[in-house]
Amino acid sequence: MRHVESIMMYIHPPLAILGYIFIFLSLIFMLLEHRHNATIKFTRVALYLAWFFNLAGLVTGIIWAGIAWGAYWSWDPKETVTLLIFISVCMSVLLYEKRRKISLLLLLCCLLFIVANLLITFGSFSLHGYGL
Repeated sequence: MRHVESIMMYIHPPLAILGYIFIFLSLIFMLLEHRHNATIKFTRVALYLAWFFNLAGLVTGIIWAGIAWGAYWSWDPKETVTLLIFISVCMSVLLYEKRRKISLLLLLCCLLFIVANLLITFGSFSLHGYGL
């Protein structure tokens, strides 16, 4: 468990969690757009921040994996689901202006992936599992 004592422990998880928070905020703002047109600006900002923090979480996780395990990517279930979250957020950002319903659907999928990620973390069948 030497990797838990790394400085990356204080960088990577907060960035990933911020990415998840901004996905949730984007989803809420998108749902409120029908009632209040002013939330469109907030939705855009939240979507861009969700993209940024998910990218930052993914990149810092790759760096931490290289430090801790000597390999940057191992197709571990948590890494794979994190990649699916990032791809879904990218697609949601790209489709937001033209296809808002599809963008909303992608963010809902992200929420399911986030729940799966949390279950993997608290399970014991992954490099990232702590088996709580």
